[in-house]
Amino acid sequence: MEAIFLSIKAIIPVFLIMTIGYGLRWRGVITEEYARISSKLVFCLFLPAMCFNSIYNNTVGAESYLRLIVFIVLAFSCFAILSFIFVPIFEKNRARIGVNIQGIFRSNSLLMGLPLAINFLGDSEIVATLVATAVILPFQNIYSIAAFSAFKDGVSSLRASIKRILADICKNLLIISIFAGFVLRSFRIQLPEALEFTISGLGSVATTLALFTLGSTFKVQSVKGNGRHILVICLFRLIIVPVIAICAAIKMGFAYSELFAVIVVFATPCGVSGYPLAVTQGADGELAGQYVIFTTVVAVATLFIFLTGLSWLGYL
Repeated sequence: MEAIFLSIKAIIPVFLIMTIGYGLRWRGVITEEYARISSKLVFCLFLPAMCFNSIYNNTVGAESYLRLIVFIVLAFSCFAILSFIFVPIFEKNRARIGVNIQGIFRSNSLLMGLPLAINFLGDSEIVATLVATAVILPFQNIYSIAAFSAFKDGVSSLRASIKRILADICKNLLIISIFAGFVLRSFRIQLPEALEFTISGLGSVATTLALFTLGSTFKVQSVKGNGRHILVICLFRLIIVPVIAICAAIKMGFAYSELFAVIVVFATPCGVSGYPLAVTQGADGELAGQYVIFTTVVAVATLFIFLTGLSWLGYL
Protein backbone atom coordinates (compact mmCIF):
# COMPACT_ATOMS: atom_id res chain seq x y z
CA MET A 1 0.00 0.00 0.00
CA GLU A 2 2.87 2.36 0.80
CA ALA A 3 4.30 1.75 -2.69
CA ILE A 4 0.98 2.76 -4.27
CA PHE A 5 0.72 5.96 -2.22
CA LEU A 6 4.31 6.89 -3.08
CA SER A 7 3.64 6.39 -6.80
CA ILE A 8 0.42 8.42 -6.62
CA LYS A 9 2.26 11.20 -4.80
CA ALA A 10 4.86 11.31 -7.59
CA ILE A 11 2.61 11.02 -10.64
CA ILE A 12 -0.71 12.74 -9.85
CA PRO A 13 0.82 16.23 -9.31
CA VAL A 14 2.63 15.89 -12.64
CA PHE A 15 -0.61 15.01 -14.43
CA LEU A 16 -2.69 17.69 -12.69
CA ILE A 17 -0.25 20.54 -13.40
CA MET A 18 -0.09 19.57 -17.08
CA THR A 19 -3.90 19.38 -17.16
CA ILE A 20 -4.20 22.89 -15.69
CA GLY A 21 -1.80 24.21 -18.32
CA TYR A 22 -3.79 22.57 -21.10
CA GLY A 23 -7.12 23.75 -19.63
CA LEU A 24 -6.03 27.39 -19.42
CA ARG A 25 -4.72 27.27 -22.98
CA TRP A 26 -7.97 25.67 -24.18
CA ARG A 27 -10.01 28.36 -22.40
CA GLY A 28 -7.92 31.08 -23.99
CA VAL A 29 -6.54 32.38 -20.69
CA ILE A 30 -3.01 31.91 -22.02
CA THR A 31 -1.93 32.25 -25.63
CA GLU A 32 0.36 30.31 -27.92
CA GLU A 33 2.85 33.17 -27.68
CA TYR A 34 2.87 32.88 -23.89
CA ALA A 35 3.46 29.14 -24.13
CA ARG A 36 6.37 29.72 -26.51
CA ILE A 37 8.01 32.35 -24.29
CA SER A 38 7.39 30.30 -21.14
CA SER A 39 8.98 27.25 -22.75
CA LYS A 40 12.05 29.30 -23.65
CA LEU A 41 12.34 30.61 -20.08
CA VAL A 42 12.09 27.08 -18.69
CA PHE A 43 14.89 25.78 -20.92
CA CYS A 44 17.13 28.84 -20.74
CA LEU A 45 16.74 30.00 -17.14
CA PHE A 46 14.74 27.98 -14.62
CA LEU A 47 15.83 24.41 -15.44
CA PRO A 48 19.53 25.34 -15.68
CA ALA A 49 19.24 27.11 -12.30
CA MET A 50 17.63 24.03 -10.75
CA CYS A 51 20.26 21.70 -12.22
CA PHE A 52 23.15 23.89 -11.07
CA ASN A 53 21.69 24.23 -7.58
CA SER A 54 21.14 20.47 -7.17
CA ILE A 55 24.70 19.62 -8.27
CA TYR A 56 26.31 22.49 -6.37
CA ASN A 57 24.70 21.47 -3.09
CA ASN A 58 25.33 17.73 -3.50
CA THR A 59 28.32 15.88 -2.06
CA VAL A 60 28.55 13.12 -4.70
CA GLY A 61 30.95 13.56 -7.63
CA ALA A 62 30.19 12.87 -11.30
CA GLU A 63 32.75 10.05 -11.31
CA SER A 64 30.41 8.10 -9.03
CA TYR A 65 27.96 7.78 -11.93
CA LEU A 66 30.42 6.66 -14.62
CA ARG A 67 28.96 3.13 -14.75
CA LEU A 68 25.44 4.55 -15.04
CA ILE A 69 26.51 6.91 -17.82
CA VAL A 70 28.11 4.09 -19.84
CA PHE A 71 25.04 1.89 -19.36
CA ILE A 72 22.58 4.59 -20.45
CA VAL A 73 24.59 5.62 -23.52
CA LEU A 74 25.08 2.01 -24.68
CA ALA A 75 21.45 1.02 -24.03
CA PHE A 76 20.12 4.16 -25.71
CA SER A 77 22.38 3.62 -28.73
CA CYS A 78 21.25 0.01 -29.04
CA PHE A 79 17.57 1.01 -29.09
CA ALA A 80 18.27 3.78 -31.63
CA ILE A 81 20.29 1.54 -33.96
CA LEU A 82 17.68 -1.25 -33.83
CA SER A 83 15.03 1.34 -34.68
CA PHE A 84 17.08 2.46 -37.68
CA ILE A 85 17.25 -1.15 -38.87
CA PHE A 86 13.70 -2.37 -38.35
CA VAL A 87 11.39 0.66 -38.75
CA PRO A 88 12.12 1.10 -42.50
CA ILE A 89 11.18 -2.54 -43.03
CA PHE A 90 7.61 -1.94 -41.83
CA GLU A 91 7.14 1.74 -42.71
CA LYS A 92 7.48 2.71 -46.39
CA ASN A 93 6.35 6.35 -46.12
CA ARG A 94 9.65 8.26 -45.95
CA ALA A 95 8.00 11.23 -44.22
CA ARG A 96 7.07 8.94 -41.35
CA ILE A 97 10.16 6.74 -41.01
CA GLY A 98 12.16 9.32 -39.05
CA VAL A 99 9.15 10.19 -36.91
CA ASN A 100 8.66 6.53 -35.96
CA ILE A 101 12.35 5.95 -35.28
CA GLN A 102 12.47 9.02 -33.05
CA GLY A 103 9.23 8.01 -31.32
CA ILE A 104 10.80 4.78 -30.11
CA PHE A 105 13.94 6.16 -28.48
CA ARG A 106 13.40 9.90 -27.78
CA SER A 107 11.95 10.49 -24.31
CA ASN A 108 10.73 13.49 -22.37
CA SER A 109 13.32 13.01 -19.64
CA LEU A 110 13.75 16.74 -19.06
CA LEU A 111 10.26 18.23 -18.81
CA MET A 112 8.47 15.21 -17.34
CA GLY A 113 11.28 13.07 -15.94
CA LEU A 114 12.93 15.61 -13.67
CA PRO A 115 9.70 16.72 -11.93
CA LEU A 116 8.79 13.06 -11.46
CA ALA A 117 12.19 12.36 -9.91
CA ILE A 118 11.85 15.29 -7.51
CA ASN A 119 8.37 14.18 -6.43
CA PHE A 120 9.46 10.58 -5.88
CA LEU A 121 13.04 10.91 -4.61
CA GLY A 122 13.27 14.45 -3.22
CA ASP A 123 15.71 17.21 -4.17
CA SER A 124 18.72 15.58 -2.51
CA GLU A 125 18.52 12.32 -4.51
CA ILE A 126 18.12 13.55 -8.09
CA VAL A 127 21.79 13.99 -9.04
CA ALA A 128 21.87 10.67 -10.90
CA THR A 129 18.80 11.74 -12.87
CA LEU A 130 20.35 15.14 -13.68
CA VAL A 131 23.58 13.52 -14.87
CA ALA A 132 21.71 10.94 -16.97
CA THR A 133 19.51 13.63 -18.53
CA ALA A 134 22.45 15.88 -19.39
CA VAL A 135 24.36 12.99 -20.94
CA ILE A 136 21.48 11.65 -23.03
CA LEU A 137 20.21 14.97 -24.47
CA PRO A 138 22.99 15.30 -27.09
CA PHE A 139 22.53 11.68 -28.17
CA GLN A 140 18.79 12.19 -28.56
CA ASN A 141 19.38 15.15 -30.87
CA ILE A 142 22.11 13.45 -32.89
CA TYR A 143 20.13 10.25 -33.47
CA SER A 144 16.94 12.18 -34.26
CA ILE A 145 18.67 14.36 -36.85
CA ALA A 146 20.31 11.25 -38.32
CA ALA A 147 16.91 9.54 -38.59
CA PHE A 148 15.29 12.48 -40.39
CA SER A 149 18.28 13.15 -42.64
CA ALA A 150 18.82 9.52 -43.63
CA PHE A 151 15.26 9.09 -44.87
CA LYS A 152 14.56 12.58 -46.16
CA ASP A 153 13.72 12.90 -49.85
CA GLY A 154 16.51 14.64 -51.70
CA VAL A 155 20.07 15.36 -50.66
CA SER A 156 20.99 14.35 -47.13
CA SER A 157 22.06 17.15 -44.81
CA LEU A 158 23.32 14.85 -42.07
CA ARG A 159 26.87 16.24 -41.92
CA ALA A 160 25.73 19.85 -41.64
CA SER A 161 23.10 18.87 -39.08
CA ILE A 162 25.62 17.02 -36.92
CA LYS A 163 27.94 20.05 -36.95
CA ARG A 164 25.06 22.26 -35.86
CA ILE A 165 24.15 19.84 -33.06
CA LEU A 166 27.72 19.74 -31.78
CA ALA A 167 27.74 23.53 -31.71
CA ASP A 168 24.41 23.54 -29.88
CA ILE A 169 25.76 21.07 -27.30
CA CYS A 170 28.55 23.50 -26.43
CA LYS A 171 25.94 26.25 -25.95
CA ASN A 172 23.34 24.12 -24.14
CA LEU A 173 22.62 25.90 -20.85
CA LEU A 174 21.46 22.72 -19.13
CA ILE A 175 24.76 20.96 -19.84
CA ILE A 176 26.75 24.10 -18.97
CA SER A 177 24.90 24.52 -15.65
CA ILE A 178 25.50 20.91 -14.61
CA PHE A 179 29.17 21.12 -15.58
CA ALA A 180 29.55 24.42 -13.70
CA GLY A 181 27.91 22.90 -10.62
CA PHE A 182 30.36 20.00 -10.60
CA VAL A 183 33.36 22.30 -11.12
CA LEU A 184 32.43 24.66 -8.28
CA ARG A 185 31.60 21.80 -5.94
CA SER A 186 34.77 19.83 -6.81
CA PHE A 187 37.01 22.84 -6.17
CA ARG A 188 34.99 23.86 -3.11
CA ILE A 189 34.27 27.30 -4.56
CA GLN A 190 31.67 29.07 -2.46
CA LEU A 191 29.33 31.51 -4.14
CA PRO A 192 28.12 34.62 -2.31
CA GLU A 193 25.06 33.82 -0.21
CA ALA A 194 22.90 36.32 -2.11
CA LEU A 195 23.78 34.63 -5.41
CA GLU A 196 23.09 31.16 -3.97
CA PHE A 197 19.69 32.35 -2.76
CA THR A 198 18.89 33.85 -6.17
CA ILE A 199 19.81 30.67 -8.06
CA SER A 200 17.87 28.56 -5.57
CA GLY A 201 14.81 30.79 -6.00
CA LEU A 202 14.96 30.53 -9.80
CA GLY A 203 15.40 26.76 -9.60
CA SER A 204 12.40 26.34 -7.32
CA VAL A 205 10.16 27.60 -10.14
CA ALA A 206 11.49 25.12 -12.70
CA THR A 207 9.49 21.92 -12.21
CA THR A 208 6.04 23.49 -11.83
CA LEU A 209 6.49 25.91 -14.73
CA ALA A 210 7.99 23.15 -16.91
CA LEU A 211 4.95 20.90 -16.42
CA PHE A 212 2.52 23.80 -16.79
CA THR A 213 4.21 24.84 -20.04
CA LEU A 214 4.22 21.25 -21.30
CA GLY A 215 0.45 21.03 -20.79
CA SER A 216 -0.16 24.41 -22.45
CA THR A 217 1.66 23.35 -25.63
CA PHE A 218 -0.59 20.34 -26.27
CA LYS A 219 -2.87 20.53 -29.29
CA VAL A 220 -5.47 17.76 -29.51
CA GLN A 221 -5.71 16.56 -33.10
CA SER A 222 -7.82 13.97 -34.85
CA VAL A 223 -6.14 10.57 -35.10
CA LYS A 224 -7.12 10.43 -38.82
CA GLY A 225 -6.12 6.84 -39.46
CA ASN A 226 -2.96 7.01 -37.35
CA GLY A 227 -4.35 4.79 -34.60
CA ARG A 228 -2.19 1.79 -35.50
CA HIS A 229 0.99 3.89 -35.55
CA ILE A 230 0.12 5.50 -32.22
CA LEU A 231 -0.60 2.13 -30.63
CA VAL A 232 2.71 0.66 -31.82
CA ILE A 233 4.75 3.65 -30.62
CA CYS A 234 2.99 3.64 -27.23
CA LEU A 235 3.81 -0.07 -26.94
CA PHE A 236 7.50 0.38 -27.72
CA ARG A 237 8.08 3.79 -26.06
CA LEU A 238 6.22 3.03 -22.82
CA ILE A 239 6.42 -0.75 -22.35
CA ILE A 240 8.95 -2.70 -24.42
CA VAL A 241 11.89 -0.26 -24.22
CA PRO A 242 11.42 0.51 -20.50
CA VAL A 243 11.01 -3.14 -19.50
CA ILE A 244 14.22 -4.15 -21.29
CA ALA A 245 16.20 -1.19 -19.90
CA ILE A 246 14.90 -1.56 -16.33
CA CYS A 247 15.53 -5.32 -16.25
CA ALA A 248 19.07 -4.78 -17.52
CA ALA A 249 19.65 -2.03 -14.92
CA ILE A 250 18.41 -4.28 -12.13
CA LYS A 251 20.72 -7.01 -13.37
CA MET A 252 23.59 -4.49 -13.21
CA GLY A 253 22.77 -3.84 -9.55
CA PHE A 254 22.25 -0.06 -9.72
CA ALA A 255 21.19 1.81 -6.58
CA TYR A 256 17.60 3.04 -6.40
CA SER A 257 18.42 6.64 -7.40
CA GLU A 258 20.35 5.34 -10.43
CA LEU A 259 17.52 2.96 -11.32
CA PHE A 260 15.14 5.89 -11.23
CA ALA A 261 17.43 7.73 -13.66
CA VAL A 262 17.06 4.76 -16.01
CA ILE A 263 13.26 5.05 -15.68
CA VAL A 264 13.41 8.76 -16.48
CA VAL A 265 15.47 8.20 -19.63
CA PHE A 266 13.69 5.11 -20.97
CA ALA A 267 10.12 5.11 -19.57
CA THR A 268 8.95 8.70 -20.03
CA PRO A 269 6.79 9.62 -23.07
CA CYS A 270 7.95 10.97 -26.42
CA GLY A 271 9.94 14.19 -26.12
CA VAL A 272 8.07 17.42 -26.86
CA SER A 273 10.99 18.83 -28.87
CA GLY A 274 10.59 15.96 -31.32
CA TYR A 275 7.52 17.67 -32.81
CA PRO A 276 9.12 20.96 -33.96
CA LEU A 277 12.18 19.00 -35.09
CA ALA A 278 10.02 16.80 -37.32
CA VAL A 279 8.36 19.88 -38.80
CA THR A 280 11.65 21.64 -39.56
CA GLN A 281 13.03 18.46 -41.14
CA GLY A 282 10.08 18.15 -43.51
CA ALA A 283 8.74 14.99 -41.88
CA ASP A 284 5.17 14.19 -40.71
CA GLY A 285 4.89 16.79 -37.94
CA GLU A 286 1.24 15.99 -37.26
CA LEU A 287 2.08 12.37 -36.47
CA ALA A 288 4.99 13.44 -34.24
CA GLY A 289 2.65 15.74 -32.31
CA GLN A 290 0.13 12.93 -31.84
CA TYR A 291 2.89 10.69 -30.47
CA VAL A 292 3.74 13.33 -27.84
CA ILE A 293 0.13 13.74 -26.73
CA PHE A 294 -0.92 10.10 -26.62
CA THR A 295 2.28 8.75 -25.05
CA THR A 296 2.09 11.47 -22.38
CA VAL A 297 -1.47 10.46 -21.45
CA VAL A 298 -0.71 6.72 -21.46
CA ALA A 299 2.55 7.27 -19.54
CA VAL A 300 0.57 8.36 -16.48
CA ALA A 301 -0.65 4.76 -16.20
CA THR A 302 2.55 2.97 -17.25
CA LEU A 303 4.79 5.04 -14.98
CA PHE A 304 2.42 4.38 -12.08
CA ILE A 305 2.70 0.64 -12.75
CA PHE A 306 6.49 0.75 -13.02
CA LEU A 307 6.99 2.83 -9.88
CA THR A 308 4.50 0.85 -7.81
CA GLY A 309 5.83 -2.51 -8.98
CA LEU A 310 9.49 -1.65 -8.46
CA SER A 311 8.75 -0.12 -5.04
CA TRP A 312 6.78 -3.20 -3.99
CA LEU A 313 9.68 -5.43 -5.13
CA GLY A 314 12.11 -3.31 -3.10
CA TYR A 315 14.11 -1.82 -5.99
CA LEU A 316 12.95 1.78 -5.35
